[in-house]
Amino acid sequence: MDESSGKVSLKETRQSNAVFGTGAGITSADSEITGAKLPSNNQVLRCYMFYQREGLPLNRTRHQNAKIVLRQIIPFYQKANIPIITEKKACEKIIALFQKNAKLRELPVDRRSSPSAQNKLAEAEADLMKTFPIWAKNVESLIKNEEDLEFLQSMKTDRVASFGSHDRKLASQWKRKQAKIKKEEDRRIRAQAEVKPCTSTSSAVEFTSSSEASSSDTEHDIDSTFKIPHTPAKCHRRDTRTGTPAFVPHNILKSPKVVSLATRMKLTPAQQAAFPPAIIEESGGDTSKVSVLYATADRSRRSLTEEMATEVHNSWNLPKYASIHWDSKLMMNQAKHTSEERLVVAVGDQSDVKILGVPAYQPGTDQRSGDIIAQASMQLLQSWNCVESIVNMTFDTTASNTGHVSAACITLQQTTGRALLWSACRHHVGEVLLTQVFNDLNIEASRSAEYTVFSRFKKNFDTSSTW
Repeated sequence: MDESSGKVSLKETRQSNAVFGTGAGITSADSEITGAKLPSNNQVLRCYMFYQREGLPLNRTRHQNAKIVLRQIIPFYQKANIPIITEKKACEKIIALFQKNAKLRELPVDRRSSPSAQNKLAEAEADLMKTFPIWAKNVESLIKNEEDLEFLQSMKTDRVASFGSHDRKLASQWKRKQAKIKKEEDRRIRAQAEVKPCTSTSSAVEFTSSSEASSSDTEHDIDSTFKIPHTPAKCHRRDTRTGTPAFVPHNILKSPKVVSLATRMKLTPAQQAAFPPAIIEESGGDTSKVSVLYATADRSRRSLTEEMATEVHNSWNLPKYASIHWDSKLMMNQAKHTSEERLVVAVGDQSDVKILGVPAYQPGTDQRSGDIIAQASMQLLQSWNCVESIVNMTFDTTASNTGHVSAACITLQQTTGRALLWSACRHHVGEVLLTQVFNDLNIEASRSAEYTVFSRFKKNFDTSSTW
């Protein structure tokens, strides 16, 4: 007995928690459907009753609770390769099963021991032991595998069959697929979160405009009611633009212009996939009609980039007389996380310049650097069909370019079979002259791009006034 309230507290037992027509009380264990067979009516009913009870504080509807239960039923049918009905009809079946059991539980307690009530109870218990049927109407004609058909017949009758090793393999594949879909959804949500701060400004402007419009409407109503003369205030804002209607195709991520813009702006595929939904939502459209997956953006970027490169290659107008300019830089390979030499080769005239390619090469091999540079440049010239148009060479004055035996300039002339104009970079020509002066005066030998005398002068430049 509870002394504070004066009421007798009854001890909870299994019998007191039991549900008439269902069995033991509904617990958290009923929230998950398990087993190696298709779910029975009893499993589905108890799972639905659990979420129905848990969903009351959250104001979930019956259809929403049925969808939660259906998500647990579908994997069992997918394991067995059994086609199922639509989601709407399946949820209606779950709700109908609950309503049928609810009529049984509505029997008064004093009448539950009567013969008619016991007969209804026995029929309900027998029905709960059967398989919950959400297979398609013509399921026998849709199933081609004999083992799957035999498994379905067993589920319809004695429920003796169970899933085998092959079904467990299919279940594992389906689980990995669902994890991949969830990963893509999380990536899309993160990308949308990055875009959201940029779109909040436009929302704020729209809210301000709507607030001003509503306040002006209110003032108009007051003026019309009380007939108070009102002089309109001067507005310094520009007229609001109405915008333009637009049709967004479902494969907008595969548009060449979108792919080209995303590549030039250095957007990741996830960021590229996040922009269209944000624009569609701001315009009041339905994002479910558009493909916004990360994988779609990634595949379209890979395929369309190659197609656009081929189109640029075929549409380039070759100049009659052109110069070839090459230079190598040490760059980081993001895939291998190592540094490598990259050779930039460009061809053009005074009006247009085209980069032919940026191939990588490894210096210090059996071949000399000049031969490697000349060979890579010649391959690009041949692939773009512009060997006959080259009349000039632009380069820096390193030994690999200007050597008199096997340098890149010498090799290119020998390969083309004609003399070419040498146009060394004026900055590097100045370095050659300055190096000769330094060597003759024994000031400092040129070993790198840094000179000790200049670096020391730069470091002490601020104190030069005291000299």
